Amino acid sequence: MGYKFDDKEIKCPIFSNVVRTGKGQFIGIECLQADVNLGFDVSHMLRLHTSQDLRDYLDIFCRDRFAACPYYQAYCKMGGY
Repeated sequence: MGYKFDDKEIKCPIFSNVVRTGKGQFIGIECLQADVNLGFDVSHMLRLHTSQDLRDYLDIFCRDRFAACPYYQAYCKMGGY
């Protein structure tokens, strides 16, 4: 049922954290915010609908091909890496 997250193999430089509520109402990946001055210390949250979606997204983009991640590409265009 539950997905045990392990960040040892994360390669994405803008990955910050996996966020889950206790009963799984919210599942997401927290990434760094691009260099856009909003006047607040903020991050970007990618919300996923299921634990399987979280697992797949982490495996495909965060652990392996982060340069192909749509958010990473947008981050780079907005003044990140």
